[in-house]
Amino acid sequence: MPREAEKRAGRLPENLRARLIDDTTAAARHYGPPTPPGGLNPATAGLYERVTTGTFAIGFVNAMQTTLVACAVVLLAAALFCLLFSPQEKE
Repeated sequence: MPREAEKRAGRLPENLRARLIDDTTAAARHYGPPTPPGGLNPATAGLYERVTTGTFAIGFVNAMQTTLVACAVVLLAAALFCLLFSPQEKE
């Protein structure tokens, strides 16, 4: 997720860019987007929230795709081993 945060940080004012990357990395451990820091005007807070929500959504989807592919590979390998090592019927 930090790479996605770095890509999207350019949309924010310069003083919030490093904070976005740090907050996104920390929030990823809690499975939710970070909240805007206090003291921002409503427009900047809304922008920060949209950027962090989008960053989290992209990161979450990428992680889920990787997990889904890994599960599918394990399932296919298990099915293959079941076919290869199942007892053969004698006629």
